[in-house]
Amino acid sequence: MPQHLHFVDVETRREWVSRKVRRQVLWYGEYCYIRRPTKDRKAQVHWYKFTSPDEFWDALLPWVRSKTRHYLIAHNLKADARALHFVAHLRKRGWTLKQLWDRNNVRLFRWTKGKATLMIADNMNWFNNTIEE
Repeated sequence: MPQHLHFVDVETRREWVSRKVRRQVLWYGEYCYIRRPTKDRKAQVHWYKFTSPDEFWDALLPWVRSKTRHYLIAHNLKADARALHFVAHLRKRGWTLKQLWDRNNVRLFRWTKGKATLMIADNMNWFNNTIEE
């Protein structure tokens, strides 16, 4: 079981770009970081609320350190990735996309920065239904 787990979910609102084109824009989101307990340390749980992609990445990335692998789990990763500008923000902050798997509802991304790794997955990889279900 991974030691470092991150969970995120966002809500968006529609915004008109032109008369015929709308886009989904981040309204707000919640993020939770969990560091699992070990025999020497209690579990850590940290909750954050955010209203911009910068706030989200500023909360998550300081936890990711060299020689560690962190797992970010999102519900409906495609929508969350667009709302939080995953690619633009991670590249801007020096991260490199090393692996991408996107078929049907199975989505996995591996980003690295130096010796740190951020694995990003969709919870629909395991639970292919809505949160309400």
